[in-house]
Amino acid sequence: MSSKSIERLLPKERLKGKPSAVPSRYPSGTVWPHGEWSLGYASERPDGGEWHEDPFIGLGVLDVAAEGRSPLDLSDAANSTNWPSCPWPRRGTKGITGYGQQMIKAAGFLMGEKWPQHRKTLGTVTLPPMSVQARREVVEAWPDLTRELLRWLSRRLERQSLPPVVCSVSEVQPKRLAENDEAYLHWHLLWLNLPGKAGNWAIDPCDVRTWLESLLMRKIPSYQGGNINVDVKRVKGEAARYLAKYMSKGKQQVQEAMEDWGAGLCPRAWWNMTKPTRDMVKAATSKGRIPGQLLENVLNHAWETDLDSHYEFLRHIELEFNGALITVGWRGRFVEGLALDIRGLLQSGDIPGLEGNP
Repeated sequence: MSSKSIERLLPKERLKGKPSAVPSRYPSGTVWPHGEWSLGYASERPDGGEWHEDPFIGLGVLDVAAEGRSPLDLSDAANSTNWPSCPWPRRGTKGITGYGQQMIKAAGFLMGEKWPQHRKTLGTVTLPPMSVQARREVVEAWPDLTRELLRWLSRRLERQSLPPVVCSVSEVQPKRLAENDEAYLHWHLLWLNLPGKAGNWAIDPCDVRTWLESLLMRKIPSYQGGNINVDVKRVKGEAARYLAKYMSKGKQQVQEAMEDWGAGLCPRAWWNMTKPTRDMVKAATSKGRIPGQLLENVLNHAWETDLDSHYEFLRHIELEFNGALITVGWRGRFVEGLALDIRGLLQSGDIPGLEGNP
């Protein structure tokens, strides 16, 4: 592929929603703190104003449009009361979104970067056997249960002068689903622990078990009690990688679970985080025109030199227009050293050769 601007690959006459007089487009991108990025093209209004900051909003790419609703990402989906009669799939039926995966990866990365001396804890909470009615009630109450759990963990951390940085990935327990066709939701959680090599856990698993048992008795009418399993272990290495395998479950497993839960029953969000965690990630993430220009320049340079020295992986983003697949952008992950350099440039704002810079 030549080094000409990838902007020329965009089918200007086919982009839905654009006026007949095609406005100018500019590279717009997102650079996450953990080194992953995405690049596309956004349009400007005829008066020079921008249509939107993210070039993929409204195109169904990277699942951005459905995200960022509430501090814990637990807001109701649009028109959820019309399910299953609404003409589009209800939010959550395809599993965790691409945007959600990036938010969780970024949170885990920043935990290690900002608090290198604090141990990180991975907690897995598994619910006891329940009747089919109780399982369905759990799914209906899952946003409230998750919100309450993250709030409770935050308060416990703050009591010990630890930052209330907590994130979670929800999952259908695969073994129970495969063996008994019973769909149980459970949590994988990541939080900060006290500094030190071993022991002195910030949150006692027995306390989590006791508190959650009380919550289920209050919130789930058909719940009859049982042994809630809370497993905790210390995270070694990059925290985000520990949650990565739980973010790979896609649409097929969710559809199988919904056969047990009943039509229309499905969690709206498969990832959650406290507001301080969300704010931390957003502050460390660069979006818009300047990151887009920088990403395009680096990509064109990489085509001319050596891709492997720039990226751990590089993939194009395609959309279907009139039966043909069209490349509308790129996504990838920088090699470690380059990722740090790119972040430094974006944080300084002094990027030679880019529009608006010397």
